[in-house]
Amino acid sequence: MQAESSDIWVDIPENSSLFYVAHCLKKAGLIEKSWLFVTRVFLSGKRKKIKAGQYCFSPKMSYTQLMEHLLAGSIVLHKVCLPEGVTVTQALAILKRNPCLKGPLETCPPEGSLLPGTYYFPKGALRKNIVLRLQKAMTKELASLAPFAGELSAEDFLKLASIVEKETRHSHEKGIIAGIFLKRLQKKIYLQADPTVIYGMTQGQSTLGRPLTRQDWNHDSPYNTYKNKGLPPTPICCPGKETLSSVAKAAPSDFLFFVALPDGTHAFNATLDKHNQQIAQNKEQRSKHINKLSRK
Repeated sequence: MQAESSDIWVDIPENSSLFYVAHCLKKAGLIEKSWLFVTRVFLSGKRKKIKAGQYCFSPKMSYTQLMEHLLAGSIVLHKVCLPEGVTVTQALAILKRNPCLKGPLETCPPEGSLLPGTYYFPKGALRKNIVLRLQKAMTKELASLAPFAGELSAEDFLKLASIVEKETRHSHEKGIIAGIFLKRLQKKIYLQADPTVIYGMTQGQSTLGRPLTRQDWNHDSPYNTYKNKGLPPTPICCPGKETLSSVAKAAPSDFLFFVALPDGTHAFNATLDKHNQQIAQNKEQRSKHINKLSRK
């Protein structure tokens, strides 16, 4: 039901009697006589427990239309959106800010265990139940993708997917980057993934707020894949369905290196020499761009 500005919203509490429902409708100005509405419901033979929740009514609805809308349990569903790549801390903050949810979040779920996406829920849903729903969605998604690329365990697959999620927003690159990391894992060389360094510095509480520097690569953290071989101790974010699917299908790549280009895409190379040439070319292009701007 598409809500309009003239529509009337009514909250029906849990375990409300038919008489109390009629009281709520009268209070909202939808009916004039409570007893008449109750009588209509009884005479219809459709009497049943009315589902608790928030309802949206048109002020033009007749007694019969109001009754059918309530008996159908057509409660309003509100949505919450978790973007791909959010950390668990950021996801919980989104849930805490949502005024249609209630209840505390007693525990913090493991990093990466929530599946991003758009979810719908009734007003008054418990935040802890929404978290459980997001966790079940991630568990189901992982089960549908097994077995994973590179014979990874579900835990390591989720770690790898979380890194890829943070490395690129471009769909066509995700499988390639996953393949590069798979090859690096096979060769037992450092992943050298910048997002892992950032996570180690922020613990997923916030963004870094500035570009990563070479000095940051020396930051002492178990998440720093410039200093520690293999995957980080945990995922570094909650990867979305597209990334999970791309990583699940990835195979070790012929490439071993990649570097970001000015337009946000990446250049991929098989050798360190080619990789360094690309970095030098990027610096030259950036320098020319800065000089061009300074002359304006």
